[in-house]
Amino acid sequence: IPGKKSADTYTWTMHCPRGNLRGAGSARLSSASMEGETTMTGELQGQKFEIRTRVTGKRLGPCK
Repeated sequence: IPGKKSADTYTWTMHCPRGNLRGAGSARLSSASMEGETTMTGELQGQKFEIRTRVTGKRLGPCK
């Protein structure tokens, strides 16, 4: 899973030959929040599919 990081963003690609899956994603991080998105494509039992996942979050406070 190679990835690249800039000042506030991390991007990656992924490949799973056994499951015939490919994907890419990115996440933008700050001290108070994060948001990210991943897209995966593949084929299962002869059916092609695409999965898109989007996440968001915010800092609620220090860990206890």
